[in-house]
Amino acid sequence: GWGKTHEERIAEANAILDSLGFTKGPDGIRVTPNGTRLSFKYIVEMQPITSPRLRTAEAITGYLKEIGIEISQFVPLSIPDTFRAVFFAPDNAKDWGFAEYTDGEPAYSWSDVTWFLMPPSGINYLAATGWHISEPEVAAQHAELCRNVLFMQDYDDIAETVRQIIKIQAEHLPLITIVFYPLWIWAYRTDKIINWNFDIVTKWQGGGFHIPWRPLAVCELTPVGWTPPSPSPSPSPGVSPSPSPSPSPSPSPGVSPRPSPTPTPTPTPTPSAGMPTEQILAITIIIIIIIIAIAAYLLYKRKTKKT
Repeated sequence: GWGKTHEERIAEANAILDSLGFTKGPDGIRVTPNGTRLSFKYIVEMQPITSPRLRTAEAITGYLKEIGIEISQFVPLSIPDTFRAVFFAPDNAKDWGFAEYTDGEPAYSWSDVTWFLMPPSGINYLAATGWHISEPEVAAQHAELCRNVLFMQDYDDIAETVRQIIKIQAEHLPLITIVFYPLWIWAYRTDKIINWNFDIVTKWQGGGFHIPWRPLAVCELTPVGWTPPSPSPSPSPGVSPSPSPSPSPSPSPGVSPRPSPTPTPTPTPTPSAGMPTEQILAITIIIIIIIIAIAAYLLYKRKTKKT
Protein backbone atom coordinates (compact mmCIF):
# COMPACT_ATOMS: atom_id res chain seq x y z
CA GLY A 1 0.00 0.00 0.00
CA TRP A 2 2.97 2.37 0.26
CA GLY A 3 2.78 5.17 -2.28
CA LYS A 4 -0.92 4.61 -3.00
CA THR A 5 -3.86 6.83 -2.21
CA HIS A 6 -6.43 5.89 0.42
CA GLU A 7 -8.96 5.07 -2.29
CA GLU A 8 -6.47 2.80 -4.09
CA ARG A 9 -5.66 0.93 -0.89
CA ILE A 10 -9.33 0.39 -0.02
CA ALA A 11 -10.05 -0.81 -3.56
CA GLU A 12 -7.12 -3.25 -3.45
CA ALA A 13 -8.16 -4.62 -0.04
CA ASN A 14 -11.74 -5.11 -1.23
CA ALA A 15 -10.52 -6.90 -4.35
CA ILE A 16 -8.40 -9.29 -2.26
CA LEU A 17 -11.29 -10.10 0.09
CA ASP A 18 -13.62 -10.59 -2.89
CA SER A 19 -11.17 -13.03 -4.47
CA LEU A 20 -11.08 -15.04 -1.22
CA GLY A 21 -14.84 -15.46 -1.27
CA PHE A 22 -15.56 -13.13 1.65
CA THR A 23 -18.81 -11.64 0.39
CA LYS A 24 -20.57 -8.61 1.86
CA GLY A 25 -23.92 -9.07 3.55
CA PRO A 26 -26.91 -6.68 3.44
CA ASP A 27 -25.34 -4.46 6.12
CA GLY A 28 -21.99 -4.30 4.31
CA ILE A 29 -20.16 -6.67 6.68
CA ARG A 30 -18.41 -9.59 5.03
CA VAL A 31 -18.89 -13.28 5.82
CA THR A 32 -16.49 -16.15 5.18
CA PRO A 33 -17.34 -18.92 2.70
CA ASN A 34 -18.67 -20.99 5.64
CA GLY A 35 -20.92 -18.15 6.79
CA THR A 36 -18.84 -16.76 9.67
CA ARG A 37 -19.30 -13.03 10.08
CA LEU A 38 -16.09 -10.95 10.01
CA SER A 39 -16.79 -9.28 13.34
CA PHE A 40 -14.10 -8.93 16.00
CA LYS A 41 -13.24 -7.56 19.42
CA TYR A 42 -10.58 -4.82 19.42
CA ILE A 43 -8.39 -4.47 22.53
CA VAL A 44 -6.33 -1.32 22.98
CA GLU A 45 -3.76 -0.76 25.71
CA MET A 46 -4.45 2.64 27.21
CA GLN A 47 -1.00 3.65 28.49
CA PRO A 48 1.38 5.14 27.56
CA ILE A 49 0.33 7.87 25.07
CA THR A 50 -3.39 7.19 25.51
CA SER A 51 -4.65 9.85 23.10
CA PRO A 52 -2.63 8.68 20.02
CA ARG A 53 -3.63 5.06 20.74
CA LEU A 54 -7.33 5.94 20.83
CA ARG A 55 -7.10 8.05 17.66
CA THR A 56 -5.24 5.24 15.91
CA ALA A 57 -7.83 2.68 17.01
CA GLU A 58 -10.66 4.88 15.75
CA ALA A 59 -8.93 5.28 12.38
CA ILE A 60 -8.27 1.54 12.02
CA THR A 61 -11.88 0.74 12.97
CA GLY A 62 -13.10 3.11 10.25
CA TYR A 63 -10.76 1.66 7.62
CA LEU A 64 -11.83 -1.90 8.47
CA LYS A 65 -15.48 -0.93 8.08
CA GLU A 66 -14.74 0.42 4.59
CA ILE A 67 -13.64 -3.07 3.51
CA GLY A 68 -16.47 -4.91 5.27
CA ILE A 69 -14.82 -5.91 8.58
CA GLU A 70 -16.73 -5.04 11.73
CA ILE A 71 -15.36 -4.14 15.16
CA SER A 72 -18.22 -5.30 17.36
CA GLN A 73 -16.47 -4.58 20.66
CA PHE A 74 -13.93 -1.86 21.39
CA VAL A 75 -12.24 -2.60 24.72
CA PRO A 76 -9.75 -0.09 26.20
CA LEU A 77 -7.77 -1.78 28.98
CA SER A 78 -5.08 -0.88 31.49
CA ILE A 79 -1.58 -2.32 31.02
CA PRO A 80 -2.07 -5.27 33.46
CA ASP A 81 -5.49 -6.10 31.98
CA THR A 82 -4.05 -5.96 28.45
CA PHE A 83 -1.28 -8.37 29.42
CA ARG A 84 -3.82 -10.76 30.97
CA ALA A 85 -6.16 -10.66 27.97
CA VAL A 86 -3.56 -10.80 25.19
CA PHE A 87 -0.67 -12.80 26.62
CA PHE A 88 -1.60 -14.61 29.83
CA ALA A 89 -5.13 -15.80 29.03
CA PRO A 90 -5.52 -19.52 28.23
CA ASP A 91 -5.47 -20.24 24.52
CA ASN A 92 -9.13 -21.24 24.47
CA ALA A 93 -10.12 -18.01 26.24
CA LYS A 94 -8.65 -15.52 23.77
CA ASP A 95 -11.62 -13.98 22.02
CA TRP A 96 -10.10 -10.87 20.45
CA GLY A 97 -9.30 -10.20 16.82
CA PHE A 98 -7.15 -7.06 17.11
CA ALA A 99 -4.86 -6.00 19.95
CA GLU A 100 -3.18 -2.62 19.89
CA TYR A 101 0.08 -3.11 21.75
CA THR A 102 3.27 -1.75 20.27
CA ASP A 103 6.98 -1.29 20.81
CA GLY A 104 7.58 1.12 17.95
CA GLU A 105 9.55 0.35 14.82
CA PRO A 106 12.87 -1.49 15.30
CA ALA A 107 15.93 -0.44 13.33
CA TYR A 108 16.89 -4.10 12.87
CA SER A 109 14.53 -6.94 12.03
CA TRP A 110 16.03 -9.16 14.73
CA SER A 111 15.98 -6.61 17.56
CA ASP A 112 12.53 -7.77 18.67
CA VAL A 113 13.41 -11.44 18.38
CA THR A 114 13.33 -12.28 22.08
CA TRP A 115 9.61 -11.51 22.18
CA PHE A 116 9.10 -14.58 19.98
CA LEU A 117 11.12 -16.91 22.23
CA MET A 118 9.31 -16.48 25.53
CA PRO A 119 7.10 -19.39 26.63
CA PRO A 120 3.45 -19.32 25.56
CA SER A 121 2.45 -18.31 29.09
CA GLY A 122 4.77 -15.30 28.87
CA ILE A 123 4.78 -12.23 26.65
CA ASN A 124 5.16 -14.03 23.34
CA TYR A 125 3.78 -12.26 20.28
CA LEU A 126 3.19 -15.37 18.18
CA ALA A 127 1.77 -17.41 21.06
CA ALA A 128 -0.70 -14.59 21.71
CA THR A 129 -2.23 -15.34 18.30
CA GLY A 130 -2.33 -19.12 18.89
CA TRP A 131 0.08 -19.78 16.01
CA HIS A 132 2.05 -22.29 18.11
CA ILE A 133 -1.13 -24.40 18.23
CA SER A 134 -2.42 -24.01 14.68
CA GLU A 135 1.00 -24.55 13.03
CA PRO A 136 3.25 -26.09 15.71
CA GLU A 137 5.97 -27.39 13.38
CA VAL A 138 6.49 -24.09 11.58
CA ALA A 139 6.27 -22.16 14.86
CA ALA A 140 8.96 -24.41 16.36
CA GLN A 141 11.18 -23.86 13.31
CA HIS A 142 10.67 -20.10 13.60
CA ALA A 143 11.56 -20.17 17.31
CA GLU A 144 14.70 -22.19 16.62
CA LEU A 145 15.89 -19.68 14.00
CA CYS A 146 15.22 -16.80 16.40
CA ARG A 147 17.11 -18.60 19.15
CA ASN A 148 20.10 -19.30 16.90
CA VAL A 149 20.45 -15.73 15.62
CA LEU A 150 20.89 -14.42 19.17
CA PHE A 151 24.20 -16.27 19.50
CA MET A 152 25.63 -15.64 16.03
CA GLN A 153 28.72 -13.48 15.58
CA ASP A 154 29.22 -13.57 11.81
CA TYR A 155 27.25 -10.93 9.90
CA ASP A 156 26.58 -13.16 6.88
CA ASP A 157 25.19 -15.91 9.12
CA ILE A 158 22.96 -13.40 10.90
CA ALA A 159 21.70 -11.95 7.61
CA GLU A 160 20.89 -15.37 6.16
CA THR A 161 19.06 -16.49 9.30
CA VAL A 162 17.05 -13.27 9.42
CA ARG A 163 16.07 -13.84 5.78
CA GLN A 164 14.70 -17.26 6.75
CA ILE A 165 12.79 -15.75 9.68
CA ILE A 166 11.28 -13.06 7.46
CA LYS A 167 10.39 -15.66 4.80
CA ILE A 168 8.42 -17.72 7.33
CA GLN A 169 6.63 -14.64 8.61
CA ALA A 170 5.81 -13.53 5.06
CA GLU A 171 4.50 -16.94 3.98
CA HIS A 172 2.49 -17.81 7.10
CA LEU A 173 1.60 -14.33 8.45
CA PRO A 174 1.30 -15.40 12.10
CA LEU A 175 1.34 -11.78 13.16
CA ILE A 176 0.53 -8.70 11.10
CA THR A 177 1.63 -5.25 12.23
CA ILE A 178 -0.98 -2.72 11.13
CA VAL A 179 0.53 0.54 12.33
CA PHE A 180 3.64 2.02 13.91
CA TYR A 181 3.66 5.18 15.99
CA PRO A 182 5.92 6.66 18.68
CA LEU A 183 6.11 4.52 21.81
CA TRP A 184 6.90 7.42 24.11
CA ILE A 185 6.30 11.16 23.94
CA TRP A 186 8.76 13.11 26.06
CA ALA A 187 8.76 16.80 26.88
CA TYR A 188 12.13 18.43 27.38
CA ARG A 189 13.52 21.81 28.44
CA THR A 190 15.33 23.72 25.74
CA ASP A 191 17.78 25.13 28.25
CA LYS A 192 18.92 21.55 28.92
CA ILE A 193 18.72 19.90 25.49
CA ILE A 194 19.74 22.30 22.73
CA ASN A 195 20.16 21.85 18.96
CA TRP A 196 19.01 18.23 19.03
CA ASN A 197 20.12 16.39 15.88
CA PHE A 198 17.32 13.96 15.07
CA ASP A 199 19.15 12.43 12.11
CA ILE A 200 22.16 11.00 13.91
CA VAL A 201 21.04 10.41 17.50
CA THR A 202 19.88 7.00 18.71
CA LYS A 203 17.74 6.15 21.71
CA TRP A 204 17.35 3.02 23.76
CA GLN A 205 13.78 1.90 23.16
CA GLY A 206 11.29 1.33 25.94
CA GLY A 207 11.08 -2.47 25.81
CA GLY A 208 14.39 -3.06 27.54
CA PHE A 209 16.45 -4.49 24.64
CA HIS A 210 19.89 -2.92 24.41
CA ILE A 211 19.71 -2.01 20.75
CA PRO A 212 19.53 1.59 19.46
CA TRP A 213 16.31 2.43 17.68
CA ARG A 214 15.54 5.25 15.31
CA PRO A 215 14.30 8.07 17.55
CA LEU A 216 11.56 9.41 15.30
CA ALA A 217 9.93 5.98 15.08
CA VAL A 218 10.06 5.19 18.78
CA CYS A 219 10.25 8.49 20.64
CA GLU A 220 8.79 11.90 20.01
CA LEU A 221 10.56 14.77 21.74
CA THR A 222 8.25 17.69 22.38
CA PRO A 223 10.05 20.92 23.33
CA VAL A 224 8.50 23.10 26.02
CA GLY A 225 8.43 26.76 24.97
CA TRP A 226 10.76 26.06 22.07
CA THR A 227 11.39 28.62 19.33
CA PRO A 228 13.63 28.07 16.29
CA PRO A 229 17.18 29.32 16.88
CA SER A 230 18.47 32.21 14.80
CA PRO A 231 21.29 31.06 12.49
CA SER A 232 24.69 32.36 13.54
CA PRO A 233 26.77 33.95 10.73
CA SER A 234 29.70 31.76 9.74
CA PRO A 235 33.08 33.54 9.98
CA SER A 236 35.10 33.92 6.79
CA PRO A 237 38.09 31.57 6.41
CA GLY A 238 41.13 32.89 8.21
CA VAL A 239 39.17 35.61 10.00
CA SER A 240 38.51 35.34 13.70
CA PRO A 241 34.89 35.86 14.66
CA SER A 242 33.98 39.17 16.23
CA PRO A 243 33.33 39.12 19.95
CA SER A 244 29.74 39.05 21.10
CA PRO A 245 28.39 42.56 21.74
CA SER A 246 27.17 41.44 25.15
CA PRO A 247 29.77 39.05 26.52
CA SER A 248 28.78 36.89 29.46
CA PRO A 249 30.88 37.28 32.60
CA SER A 250 33.72 34.80 32.88
CA PRO A 251 33.06 31.97 35.33
CA SER A 252 35.07 31.65 38.49
CA PRO A 253 38.08 29.30 38.31
CA GLY A 254 37.12 25.68 38.86
CA VAL A 255 33.44 26.30 38.19
CA SER A 256 31.86 25.04 34.95
CA PRO A 257 29.86 27.68 33.05
CA ARG A 258 26.10 27.17 33.16
CA PRO A 259 24.01 27.69 30.00
CA SER A 260 22.01 30.89 29.88
CA PRO A 261 18.27 30.12 30.21
CA THR A 262 17.32 32.21 27.19
CA PRO A 263 14.14 31.25 25.32
CA THR A 264 16.01 31.07 21.99
CA PRO A 265 18.53 28.17 21.92
CA THR A 266 22.14 29.02 21.20
CA PRO A 267 24.82 26.70 19.79
CA THR A 268 25.14 23.46 21.72
CA PRO A 269 27.20 23.83 24.90
CA THR A 270 29.74 21.27 25.95
CA PRO A 271 27.76 18.44 27.57
CA SER A 272 28.17 18.18 31.29
CA ALA A 273 29.29 14.99 32.94
CA GLY A 274 26.76 12.58 34.37
CA MET A 275 23.76 10.68 33.09
CA PRO A 276 21.46 12.68 30.74
CA THR A 277 17.95 13.41 31.94
CA GLU A 278 16.33 11.52 29.08
CA GLN A 279 18.45 8.44 29.83
CA ILE A 280 17.34 8.51 33.47
CA LEU A 281 13.74 8.80 32.28
CA ALA A 282 14.15 5.87 29.89
CA ILE A 283 15.64 3.67 32.63
CA THR A 284 12.84 4.64 35.01
CA ILE A 285 10.19 3.76 32.41
CA ILE A 286 11.84 0.40 31.70
CA ILE A 287 11.88 -0.44 35.41
CA ILE A 288 8.19 0.49 35.72
CA ILE A 289 7.29 -1.73 32.75
CA ILE A 290 9.19 -4.67 34.23
CA ILE A 291 7.47 -4.22 37.61
CA ILE A 292 4.03 -4.04 35.96
CA ALA A 293 4.72 -7.16 33.87
CA ILE A 294 5.88 -9.13 36.93
CA ALA A 295 2.89 -7.98 38.97
CA ALA A 296 0.46 -8.92 36.19
CA TYR A 297 2.04 -12.35 35.85
CA LEU A 298 1.94 -13.04 39.61
CA LEU A 299 -1.68 -11.91 39.78
CA TYR A 300 -2.55 -14.21 36.90
CA LYS A 301 -0.82 -17.15 38.58
CA ARG A 302 -2.64 -16.48 41.84
CA LYS A 303 -6.02 -16.38 40.09
CA THR A 304 -5.17 -19.58 38.21
CA LYS A 305 -4.40 -21.42 41.46
CA LYS A 306 -7.73 -20.32 42.99
CA THR A 307 -9.70 -21.65 40.04
